[in-house]
Amino acid sequence: MVVIASGVGVVPVAQVRAWTRGLVRFAVVGVVNTGLFLVLYLVLRMALPAVVASVVATGVTTVTGTVVNGRVTFGVGAVGVVGHLKSLVVTGLGVGVTSGAVGLVGGGAADEVVVLVVASAVVGLLRFVLMGCWVFRAV
Repeated sequence: MVVIASGVGVVPVAQVRAWTRGLVRFAVVGVVNTGLFLVLYLVLRMALPAVVASVVATGVTTVTGTVVNGRVTFGVGAVGVVGHLKSLVVTGLGVGVTSGAVGLVGGGAADEVVVLVVASAVVGLLRFVLMGCWVFRAV
């Protein structure tokens, strides 16, 4: 067994590869789900105010992302109500982090975009960890 030493101990290379594959799958699902969000938002925006369209699109894509990531990334066949509620909490945490980060920026739109990209990357990694360790742990 080949291992990689880290600050918290030794991790088998097979485990690192499994995490890497999972993270890549998670990212692909995230990109597709973001595309779905944008299309849904734009369609809803034709009839609804921006905030309402965003909330509805976020709710729908939280459910779709949870179901697809459960199957594709974490190998879970079905996601129950508790899993969806946990995923909603994780989504809310992400919205709070990105909104808080952009709210702290004192610059213009370009600075906001940079902060949003960085915050979104951090939130994506946090979401991956929480989905694997908390949302789908007991499933």
